[in-house]
Amino acid sequence: MIPNPNGPRSAKAAGAASTRARSAINAVFFTNHLRKESFYTVPHSVPSFQFPHDNTRRGHRRRRRAVMPIGVTRVGVTRPDACRMMGTMRDNLLIGACSWKFPSWHGLVYSQPEGIDYLAEYAQRYPTVEIDQWFWSLFGPESVTLPDLQVAAGYAGSVPGSFRFTIKAPNSITLTHVYAKAQRHANEPNRHFLSEDLFGRFLERIEPLLPQTDAIILQFEYLNRTKMRGVEEFCLHLDRFFSTVPGGVRYAVETRNPNFLTDAYFAVLREHGVAHCFCDGYFMPPAPEVYWRVRELLTGPVLCRLQARDRADMDRITGKQWNRIVEPMDDRINEVAEAVIDALSAGKRTIVSINNHFEGSAPLTIERLHQAIDANCPEAW
Repeated sequence: MIPNPNGPRSAKAAGAASTRARSAINAVFFTNHLRKESFYTVPHSVPSFQFPHDNTRRGHRRRRRAVMPIGVTRVGVTRPDACRMMGTMRDNLLIGACSWKFPSWHGLVYSQPEGIDYLAEYAQRYPTVEIDQWFWSLFGPESVTLPDLQVAAGYAGSVPGSFRFTIKAPNSITLTHVYAKAQRHANEPNRHFLSEDLFGRFLERIEPLLPQTDAIILQFEYLNRTKMRGVEEFCLHLDRFFSTVPGGVRYAVETRNPNFLTDAYFAVLREHGVAHCFCDGYFMPPAPEVYWRVRELLTGPVLCRLQARDRADMDRITGKQWNRIVEPMDDRINEVAEAVIDALSAGKRTIVSINNHFEGSAPLTIERLHQAIDANCPEAW
């Protein structure tokens, strides 16, 4: 299993950690109260991106870069010292896709559109993949589904021992309420929210995968004030939850609330050895922009998920055929490459998971991101 930076915890150690985390939360909020800063202001539309402190150092500010055309690499070097260091850290970079079950990847990844073991062929090309199929698990206050142990064992048996997974935890654990669009029980409170018991049963169902799992990601939807009064309450929930979870597994948190990215939030993650997962898309500002502002506050590996700006629109444009780039994100890819280089040069294990909806084809975006990294640090590889 993946070592937890804090190791397995006794009840006494967990209690002490929880006390320290709450003290950190209280200290940050008391300080900002004196500064008349509010963490509770949530705009009615898409939230603006603000931090209580700007942690970007002058020496680490990003340069603006020219667009890299599709399929074309640039010759150029940024931060030569960092690039030379990164040459010894290549194994720390894992770039893969958010899921793998796409017949339209035939010719890009797969030998046939159907009738094959998709994961086995995928694992011949890429070092990591995100398992997101178990996320959709809450279908009412009393209706919860969990992974099939045999399916998890089958996935483990389809990949080599060096292959790595990231796994999204079920939304039955991360939703405060049933989705508003649900046909039944819409907006009803979810009694399983951050349930220690349900999470334990989930871990049991994916046990065959845990030795090759880099992180279990708890993805939280955008939480308005009806669902969560503010970041302080969110931090207290996280503190209580991570004080009870088993050691030996790496955990990560992805929030869709930009206003939750505060010193207190990162203090809780740091106290429990939990990573932050950057989300590029939905309500969040660009992941590289967030990275440069909070890089000094990060714990553990750097995880980044490149998602959709408008999922439904991308479905319409592509017809759900994920074999071509339909909306190039050249600037963003270059910015992600720069952040990846910085994280690797700092000794951080760096995992980037790419969704088809980001540009239209995750395999092609993976190739383009590798090209951008090579172009920024050609001597590193």
